[in-house]
Amino acid sequence: MVALFDGSYHGVHDYALVKADSKSDRSTPPSPTLGAGIPEEVSKKLMMMLPYRDTNAYELIRKIKKSGLVY
Repeated sequence: MVALFDGSYHGVHDYALVKADSKSDRSTPPSPTLGAGIPEEVSKKLMMMLPYRDTNAYELIRKIKKSGLVY
C-alpha cells in the first residue's frame, strides 16, 4: 500500500498517477487513476489517497495498519 496526500507530486512512477475525487467525502477520498493504461485495481488496492491538512489522515493510516497492509 502506498499513501499519497491529495495534491502531492506523484514522482516518476505511472502507477502513482492518482488524485482525490473532488466530489467525494474529503475525510476518505477515493483515488481514481489519471492516465490511460493504469489498471483500475491499482487505485483500489495499491494506492491510498490521504486528505491534505486534515487530521483524519492519521485515522486512515491507523485503520489500514490494523488490517495488516502497512508495516
